[in-house]
Amino acid sequence: MRTPLGHLLLFVPIAFLVMIVYVAPRADDARGVLRIAAHKTVKLVGWTAGIVLAMWLLQAVFLP
Repeated sequence: MRTPLGHLLLFVPIAFLVMIVYVAPRADDARGVLRIAAHKTVKLVGWTAGIVLAMWLLQAVFLP
């Protein structure tokens, strides 16, 4: 599990479960909870990937 793919395989389900708890009060039914949680999980994974990419680029520029 100490590979980027292993980290991703662990991060995505945990993020989805956290988002279910986070959005549950905002939705009317279970389908709504899953839809909103999936949307927010994709958004969170995208932001996380962007931040990690930025850190890798900064590392490549400043720590050759």
